[in-house]
Amino acid sequence: TPDEALEDMLEAMQDYAAEYLEELAIYQNAPNRGHHLPYIQAIAACKDAWDIRMLIEIQHGRIQV
Repeated sequence: TPDEALEDMLEAMQDYAAEYLEELAIYQNAPNRGHHLPYIQAIAACKDAWDIRMLIEIQHGRIQV
């Protein structure tokens, strides 16, 4: 369902943020991922999935960050 897909995406965002921060030196210096840092920091500052959900906006079936 769309709600399940959104929950899966929120979990993936949390997982990616945690991995990025654990391997910061690698990810931050990667040419295709270094620019993710501000988004990672915003996700890491969230206390739960609801806070992450508030970072994104869903319009017409598309997700805007």
